[in-house]
Amino acid sequence: MSIEYEIERPVSSVFRRCEIKRRSASTGLYEPSWFDITEHVKSWGTFKRTVDDVRLNKFTHSGVTFVMNNNTGAFNREDNISSIWNGYLTRYKTLLRIQAGYTDNSGAELPTDTTVGVFIMADEIPIEADTNEATIQCRSLVSIFDEVRSTDVGGITSSLRADEIITKIRDHTDGSGNFIFRQFITSTAWTIQTTTQIYNLTTTSLNNFTVWGLMEKIAESEGYLLLINRTGGFEFRDRNERTATSQFHFRGQGFPNPTIINVDNFREALNKHYNFFRLQFRDDDTTTSFVTAGTITTVDPSNPSWKYGARVYQFQNNFFATSTVAQSIVNNLADVFTSVKNECSIKTRFVPHIEISDKVLLSLRTFNVASATLWDLFNWDEADWATEGDNFDINGSPFKVLSINTNLNRFETTFSIREI
Repeated sequence: MSIEYEIERPVSSVFRRCEIKRRSASTGLYEPSWFDITEHVKSWGTFKRTVDDVRLNKFTHSGVTFVMNNNTGAFNREDNISSIWNGYLTRYKTLLRIQAGYTDNSGAELPTDTTVGVFIMADEIPIEADTNEATIQCRSLVSIFDEVRSTDVGGITSSLRADEIITKIRDHTDGSGNFIFRQFITSTAWTIQTTTQIYNLTTTSLNNFTVWGLMEKIAESEGYLLLINRTGGFEFRDRNERTATSQFHFRGQGFPNPTIINVDNFREALNKHYNFFRLQFRDDDTTTSFVTAGTITTVDPSNPSWKYGARVYQFQNNFFATSTVAQSIVNNLADVFTSVKNECSIKTRFVPHIEISDKVLLSLRTFNVASATLWDLFNWDEADWATEGDNFDINGSPFKVLSINTNLNRFETTFSIREI
């Protein structure tokens, strides 16, 4: 059976696993196989991935917190013989993988790749004396890039495209042939789309940037997204939907096989509407250091500034080679964000296989009561709800996923999706 069939079934069989990879005390390298610690988990927590939330092109990843049963001493310090880290390096930087999904009637697990998150232990593990519970706080893999200065990465020189710079970061070593970032994200788990613009970076321009901060600036320069996906892979990609076909059809009230639990909100996303963009691409504060795109306010019903107010997005980025390149970026942003799009936040049954930027469909009727009497149910004088404008009807409308909030305690997922 398909993952869609299992999600839509009235009663489904689900599973979840928590696994770790420890580091060898002698080599410092990760063990080759994942070690299962599911039996110790008391609380699975929630975690969220999102783009374009506070700033455009900005990716945030929340990390995750687990509560573990420590009655056996499994989560004690590595110098304790009961600890599952005994004989290994410290608990710090241990990789943690979460797998979850559905089991069909034959016992097969769905989706094909059941990983829903890969994280890294980057804090101490406190243990409560009364309950003997251990709390594991894990960070996003973004943190591994924030620990390295961009000037430490060799080979980032002039005359490189953005994808070539990202490739240099992927292949960064400690100088002795040992990869740094590929210890956490294998070479085959990097998606790096080819670009065309040339960057002339210098040591001075790289100062004050972590590796992640540098990649964020490059992504902003290209109008690309930078993110860690659900399987722990790295992606440097354009803003388009991943595929032309929908990856899932969310159905709610008024449609068969519903998967939507409730709609948190449905709105015109004015917080993502900008009708004027202003980019400073040079340090000096002169008119030639800025490029702009968008519209000025005129008293005209078709003018975005007159309809919605002047909404200006300002940012600074010194990585652009020429004003022409800088102008193309603000033009592209204006094309995407000048139009007001609907956004929707929906809580659904557990949907493990969806990624950021996936295309999905939405079907929902808030009330299926057109032409029916509503006496003693809503406003007593309304006999035809739909014709009085109190209903909305969405049938197979295409949206793009902006954020995914996974609750593994309740097997629920909350999505924020934007109309295409």
